[in-house]
Amino acid sequence: MRNLYFIALIFVLACAQEDDPDIYQTTNDRLSFRNMDEFHETYLKLSELTSKEDLELWAESRGHSTLLHSEDPSVMNYSDILRTILNKDAEFELAGSIVRLDIDNGNLYAVSKNHRALSENDKGDLDGYQVIAKVEINKIGSISNKETGDARLYLGPNSLDARNQREFNQVEYGPCGTAPGPLAGRRKYVHELVDETIISSVTTYKYLYLRIKLEFRGSRRWKPAGEQREIRIDVNGTLKLGPIDFGSYAIFDVVNCSRDRTYLIKAVLGVPPGRFWNITMNGSIYQKVIGDVPTNAWNNKGTLW
Repeated sequence: MRNLYFIALIFVLACAQEDDPDIYQTTNDRLSFRNMDEFHETYLKLSELTSKEDLELWAESRGHSTLLHSEDPSVMNYSDILRTILNKDAEFELAGSIVRLDIDNGNLYAVSKNHRALSENDKGDLDGYQVIAKVEINKIGSISNKETGDARLYLGPNSLDARNQREFNQVEYGPCGTAPGPLAGRRKYVHELVDETIISSVTTYKYLYLRIKLEFRGSRRWKPAGEQREIRIDVNGTLKLGPIDFGSYAIFDVVNCSRDRTYLIKAVLGVPPGRFWNITMNGSIYQKVIGDVPTNAWNNKGTLW
């Protein structure tokens, strides 16, 4: 019973406080939020920074480490936005408690700062922490889910939609402003629709975003690639979440030099369980590694989802 009271208290405090919405920085490398509304507002502000470079600059300006540079495949499933908020230990502070994300299962654990101070030297120890929420990641396929009608098939966190990826053998690369030179290797353009949902006993935050990526083939698996690209996006479609119809949306962007990019399509607060996205997307997404041969460009067009 005491555990249930602690969990409820954290989220009541985190949702009810009405302090200054600006986040404040602690001296222990964790971003600190007074309430969940503030966390949500920060997430939305960061969604306006569509490039990974801009997110890195934002984190540097706050003086805290992030998970943006991790190549752990489990970490890579989470959005660049959430990985910007989390520090290198996958932590932030909420309503006076320390919250840590378990990368493997998505659970958000919380512990009072006083308790944590007693065992600060052992950051891997979750003794005394309580589960207060869960982060679920689902990549969305381009085909419909027969069990949920028109809703798109959820692929889980690790699968990819074959329609929206293309492998190629890179020949050359020239970072923006420099002459191209040889840089061979297997690469893959990837376009993903991802649902990132934070579920607690009090409320649910649901975020749907488009992710534009480049990966290279390592010795065992695909890893994030750092090459800059020309990226052009001109897409539109319709969006529903269960019975809620959000109408049409559109994304247009032209970038001459960028690494991976993330575009938030919709954020919804207070979603009942069992609601699935039904999204259509038409248009084109173009990527080309700077300095590489023209035949390696990819213009992914038509009905994308």
